[in-house]
Amino acid sequence: MPVRLSLNLKDLLKNSLSLLLQDSVNIKVDGNAKLSKGSLLKTFPLKYSGKKSSEELLKALR
Repeated sequence: MPVRLSLNLKDLLKNSLSLLLQDSVNIKVDGNAKLSKGSLLKTFPLKYSGKKSSEELLKALR
């Protein structure tokens, strides 16, 4: 499934230090998903906010 993300690199670098130093981090995703089948196109809003453990996120990156 193709995915396109836009990230603010300044905030990403600033917050990556907290990932290493704290036991959990807050994650927020706010945007839109576009799904298409043939000529039909549907846009869905994406909103997620939650807390994840730093250890779990670091394991997912490996």
